[in-house]
Amino acid sequence: MMAGYVIVSTLGVGKFIAFDGSGLKVYRGIDRDPWRCVDDLYYDKKLSSNLVALVKHSHRNYIGNFSAGTVATVEEARQLLAACENKSKDYEIIGLDCLSEDDGQRDISVMQYGFGIDAYVDGYGSLIELGVFQKPDLFRIFHKSLNRYGLFENVDALNSYCNAYCDLAEDNGLEPIDNLVNMYMYAVLPIKQA
Repeated sequence: MMAGYVIVSTLGVGKFIAFDGSGLKVYRGIDRDPWRCVDDLYYDKKLSSNLVALVKHSHRNYIGNFSAGTVATVEEARQLLAACENKSKDYEIIGLDCLSEDDGQRDISVMQYGFGIDAYVDGYGSLIELGVFQKPDLFRIFHKSLNRYGLFENVDALNSYCNAYCDLAEDNGLEPIDNLVNMYMYAVLPIKQA
């Protein structure tokens, strides 16, 4: 069971790079404009009162450090996605589960059918999207560790990448992250649309 669900853009899936020898990688993590279509309707006051209450609740209900918020059930996410009407084809629902370093090399069952593991620092975004998808040559050593969704499949490999990101960021024009204390790792699971 996932800890929460969020609606993200599929248009962000256009962020891809072809890595030499390890194939095409397409970023399918959590940093893909979360809740955009729902927030647009919310701020334009175009949601029903029950959906407004659900959005307000989602803004207060987040796991780890993902302050964009989550909803508790797939059905709640589907209700919000349905409100996006003609834009809904540009979005998908993903499930999130917060992982810990204790998960290490352990085979994480969600990865058998999930997108992979992403690293997120609130206020900055995904360290994978910020690093390897912005400056792939700088992180060439990690290309083969990324799956076809541009995410990692085990916590140890992701930790190694995040440490490298912190070491390389400032001198290479990337967003510097002072330390990884505020970094959370999330298993990202695609949810079939109704």
